[in-house]
Amino acid sequence: MEEKELEYMEQYRKICKRVIQEAKRREYDNYISSSKNEVKATWQLINKELGKSFINNKNIELKLGKSKISNPRAISELFNSFLLKL
Repeated sequence: MEEKELEYMEQYRKICKRVIQEAKRREYDNYISSSKNEVKATWQLINKELGKSFINNKNIELKLGKSKISNPRAISELFNSFLLKL
């Protein structure tokens, strides 16, 4: 490639990068301002950009005697009743 073509491509790359950054900034500003909890929304965006994910997709099963309980609400109620007895 010629030097002019390389220079044009470099300038185009810089413009494209600025446009993408501005679009991200506007989207993030909109997301944060429309959320109920701005601090939480901000941290969600930060963790998203850093590639951190805290979503737990594991199914919980609890053995109670011979039965297995997999309903999260039932498990939480069992833990609650156990802790109230302490």
